Amino acid sequence: MSAFAEMVLESMPCGVGVLACDGEDEFFLLGANPALLAYLRAPETPDFPVALDSICDISLSKDFREAFETSLKHGEIGQFSLAWGEAEARRTFAGTLQVMASQDKDTRRLLMTLHDTTAETARQTELLRSTLYDPLTGLPNYSLFLRMVNDILDRLDTPDRAAMIVINLDRFRLVNESLGISAADQLLLEVSQRLSKLCPDEAILARIASDEFALFVPVNVTEAEALALARKIHHQLDTVFTLDQHNVYVTVSIGIDLLSKQIHSGEDLVDNALSAMHRAKAEGRGRTVLYHAELRKRSQSLFALESDLREALDTKSLELHYQPICDMRTGAVIGVEALARWNHPTKGPISPLEFIAVAENAGLIGKLGRWALEEACSQLAYWDQVTHQSRALTMNVNVSGAQLGEPGFVEIVRDALTMAGLNGERIRLELTESTIMSNADLITDMLLDLKAQGISIAVDDFGTGYSSLSYLNRFPIDTLKIDRSFVSRLGESAEDSKIIHIITMLARTLGMTVVAEGVETEAQRKLLGELGCHFGQGYFFARPLPARDVTKLLQTQATLPDTARDGPEH
Repeated sequence: MSAFAEMVLESMPCGVGVLACDGEDEFFLLGANPALLAYLRAPETPDFPVALDSICDISLSKDFREAFETSLKHGEIGQFSLAWGEAEARRTFAGTLQVMASQDKDTRRLLMTLHDTTAETARQTELLRSTLYDPLTGLPNYSLFLRMVNDILDRLDTPDRAAMIVINLDRFRLVNESLGISAADQLLLEVSQRLSKLCPDEAILARIASDEFALFVPVNVTEAEALALARKIHHQLDTVFTLDQHNVYVTVSIGIDLLSKQIHSGEDLVDNALSAMHRAKAEGRGRTVLYHAELRKRSQSLFALESDLREALDTKSLELHYQPICDMRTGAVIGVEALARWNHPTKGPISPLEFIAVAENAGLIGKLGRWALEEACSQLAYWDQVTHQSRALTMNVNVSGAQLGEPGFVEIVRDALTMAGLNGERIRLELTESTIMSNADLITDMLLDLKAQGISIAVDDFGTGYSSLSYLNRFPIDTLKIDRSFVSRLGESAEDSKIIHIITMLARTLGMTVVAEGVETEAQRKLLGELGCHFGQGYFFARPLPARDVTKLLQTQATLPDTARDGPEH
């Protein structure tokens, strides 16, 4: 061998050596470059020839023997693999064997090469892991989860003793968009850790979507046991999460499906559990629903309704009706509440409770809310042009918790006012107690920004939600709207009269106005006035009306009282 060839061989990163094999199939290493000796973990300067099995046991492996046979019998390059070490110290190699021409018929010589594939193997392993496991939580992803579930289903002897549980984080999008991705990731990680603590030994927990987890319990679970596990999940996730110094409370909607003879795959189980979970969200979130066949039909119907709602929003086929808010004494209209209405082309009028829930679950609430806000502001500006009576009106617009989580909500409100040429004092945003308190840490600054623009805030359905009244001082609230449930029982329940009187006194002390919802009779109007409530809304005054009917009403009514915006002075 020339000096140059020897220098090249010595410096090659690829391991190269020559093997000899006698008739007994014993292998001897006749020579090797430094790389091959290192890969075989041989002494740096062995005495050649040296028995291969005295260095390592590679010659005993089935992989190596098959490579030898391939090269010997077919004259092809045989391939084999080699690995040694554990965990982080593990190294992998790819090898080849090729028969060399030899004048000795009793001894066969082979050219052996070894390439270090440790880095490539690590990359392939990581790539495989990234395609099968969630990188944030380390849990199986949807693809691997289904594979694992189907493997178990194929082996189950008792197909009626398994349960699929799907867990969805309610309002996760609000956390993500208000506190940022880092806080949202922290929440998901802590949720996965809490869920892991609840898993039975045989169960498989996976993250199957951005805000969804699935738990498959393959053995020894009844309906009662599955529901009991769901209650534990609710309880475990009910305590506060501290994310970047913000206290966040989480509720989950859970759907459960029990394995039956009609189910043939993991996909069926997950789909059914998802249908039940969506039903739980539609019923108000924070609850568990057990799957039954009607839910699938319901889910298919909701999917079709979602598609139709998207089209209706794109084509502006929805409309707003406006329910007057009136002075309790004179009946004069001092404001209106904008209420979305949808007259479906084939199904007729769709309940707002139904299509608003669909919008929230489908991520359409932001688009719906922006349309409603812009349409309401535009309509108020139009009334200002055609009737002087509207200039003291306040337009009330409902805002959901999901809307508050939309990026740039304050700017959306400001833009709607600017396009309509209105001042902020003309708009009042209505939020429920639960919306305010479930997003308390996230919306405080937002409400203060809105208040700085003159926009007022009303608490809708007051008295039915949060038990503590301390939040009334914490947030910039201007109006309390007494829930209709208290109004409907006036004259029947002394307790309801006392509650309304307390609310009016509390509002007066805090400088707030009060509106009674659901006023339907003259007796209710009179009694509410006596209890200190000066404004009302309900069928006694007017039903929700199309814009053209409100225009006629404003053009014919008497001059609005000075208290139209600011409420009573006494």
